[in-house]
Amino acid sequence: MASITQEIEVLKANLTDSKLKRKHIVHIENLAKTVNEVPSRTQTQKEIEAVGSQMDELDRITQLASHRLQLRQKQFHLLLHSIDSLQRTIWEEDTTPPPKPSSPQQQQQPPPLPHTQAEAGEADDTGAPEATQMQTE
Repeated sequence: MASITQEIEVLKANLTDSKLKRKHIVHIENLAKTVNEVPSRTQTQKEIEAVGSQMDELDRITQLASHRLQLRQKQFHLLLHSIDSLQRTIWEEDTTPPPKPSSPQQQQQPPPLPHTQAEAGEADDTGAPEATQMQTE
């Protein structure tokens, strides 16, 4: 009977070891499944490089769009400045008298204004013919 109890003890120890080994095997199989679900390192590197090149392209597009936006802002500012300048010019033309003509044909002297009696008398003293004409009228 002693040999049977020893044999039972040995079998119990073997059973415990077998259960532990089975538990480790199941754990390793679960890890293997998880590892197999994740892509390989080379495939991941290729994906990282592809995403990196896409990011570079998007950065280039963003910089181009930013440059275009700055250019359009400058053009719009210039347009507003030109409009303001034109409005000022039009306003100045509307508020100032028209410029005098520069050609001799266009430059006509306005008719002389009639003088008062005192001015007419002074003109007689100087002997100016205009004064005598005005007195006769």
